[in-house]
Amino acid sequence: MKEQKKDSFLKQTFVTQTHGYLDVSQKRDLWRKIAFEYDGKFTIRHNSGNELEIFKLKIPYKKYTIELSESDTRPLKFYLEFDLIEKFNFYISWEDTIEKFLKLFGKQDIVIGEKIFDDKFLIQSDRPDLLKKLLSDSKIKRLIIKHNIYSLICEYDKHTGINKLLSVINRTTDSLETIKELIKLHFLIIDKLEENRMMK
Repeated sequence: MKEQKKDSFLKQTFVTQTHGYLDVSQKRDLWRKIAFEYDGKFTIRHNSGNELEIFKLKIPYKKYTIELSESDTRPLKFYLEFDLIEKFNFYISWEDTIEKFLKLFGKQDIVIGEKIFDDKFLIQSDRPDLLKKLLSDSKIKRLIIKHNIYSLICEYDKHTGINKLLSVINRTTDSLETIKELIKLHFLIIDKLEENRMMK
């Protein structure tokens, strides 16, 4: 029994930290349930050689669309586009050894003021004031920490004039409750941006 748990832990660690391979076909019913519950559109695609399965799910929220994706070789991702009044870029990611090394050479790290969050993540932004407003919501911070989000990146696209938000989650997310909480996180981000009158 202990050996089985050890194997499972090692497999999860490897798959989470690398792209690796993880058969997502087992999650089809889970994704269908999510699509039904959120009135979303779920599609399954394959690569040209038909070896890899790719999931896509679009969920409407207010006037926005949150896109989820996952494949046999790529982790769960959330993608969202929105139009802000001001340019706003930010980067929140695990503060691993490489990031800590870069900080020694002057890489900016914003301090939010909550130790568990500041210790876990490297936080950067061209508008620290706006990012702090976004992260003033304790529910947003709690969900980012709870689900150990690998990275949460918002970039302004100067060609389209819109902001693109990309969240990268781990490779082992297979719980309905977990995915619902991650969807809730993105709903909360939209709500907070609107609350602070940052949306157009």
